[in-house]
Amino acid sequence: MYIAPSAVVESKIDFELFPNPTMGSFNLTFNDVINHEVEIYDNAGRIIERMVGQKGMSLFDIKKSQPATEDGVPLGLNSNNLPNAWILQVGSFIDARKSTELQKKLVSAGYKAFGEKIKIADQYHHRVYIGPKLDRSRALEIKVKIDAKFDTDSIVLSYEP
Repeated sequence: MYIAPSAVVESKIDFELFPNPTMGSFNLTFNDVINHEVEIYDNAGRIIERMVGQKGMSLFDIKKSQPATEDGVPLGLNSNNLPNAWILQVGSFIDARKSTELQKKLVSAGYKAFGEKIKIADQYHHRVYIGPKLDRSRALEIKVKIDAKFDTDSIVLSYEP
């Protein structure tokens, strides 16, 4: 289960979940007065329940939940039934050496970087990416760090292998 406050803030969320583990119903109690967004995932990464404005105590019955969908596709999974993932495009170069150089810098800084050669308008471009990340907010956090450290304006993109 993923629990996050409805506002994007760095905070420790004080809550109780019981019984844990569970195969059916459970109680979720937030020990604060903040409204929370609650997303419940199954073992395959599909969102089976999404509630906004949760505070205090809530009772959930997993047996009554069905996978949440968007356009008939389960949320949390892409069109290949794999978990949604995100990558960060850090650079795009015509010169392959610049792409390789940036990749090496990113790897040296501790990031999992990879490159891809793409043909656009009869010319090859060498793109540099970081990821993939299963959590878009994590990719956005990395973007802020990368942009500051490498003086770039990277782009968070959906990723399908």
